[in-house]
Amino acid sequence: MWKKWKEGGIPVKRDHFVQYTNYLNVVGGAMILDMLSVEKVEIMVDTYLKRYYGIEKEKKTTI
Repeated sequence: MWKKWKEGGIPVKRDHFVQYTNYLNVVGGAMILDMLSVEKVEIMVDTYLKRYYGIEKEKKTTI
């Protein structure tokens, strides 16, 4: 996940790791993360962090 962020031009800072850990702790208290695939957990965390930091997934253009 972090590699994709860096390749996308998003600088990864310490706070990203702090928020990542906090989110996993909260979600892990509500569901069993071991039951999910690594990809699903990565998508959940990626979506949360992008929303938290106000980062758009993709810029969509209309014609």
